[in-house]
Amino acid sequence: MTGTPTFDLGPQARIVARLAAAVPDARLVGWTPCPVYTVAGLLGHLVGLAAAFRDAARKDLGVTTDTAPGTAVPVLSVGWREELPVVLGELAPGLAGAGPLAPAGAGPAVWWGCVVGWCGW
Repeated sequence: MTGTPTFDLGPQARIVARLAAAVPDARLVGWTPCPVYTVAGLLGHLVGLAAAFRDAARKDLGVTTDTAPGTAVPVLSVGWREELPVVLGELAPGLAGAGPLAPAGAGPAVWWGCVVGWCGW
């Protein structure tokens, strides 16, 4: 195989958005395996990181790309159910070969580091 492999992350982005949308409000205060994050904090983290990676792929540098993920426990915005699918939908093409982050985000090791690195597992 030659060149940099690309992946269509659109289907995964839609699955994550669908799963998140199914979380009942009563579960948002529940805890996750990471003791620092409630479900709401984890979802807030997901929204924030998706926006940061999307903006980095666009080279739209600013608050989303300059703030370290562990700076504070994310606050889940009131409109997160509408925001998350949009941000994930905008993120997927940037990592799938249509944007400059594609080669960096192509390997599974990168995603493993993103998923577990912030929690310290």
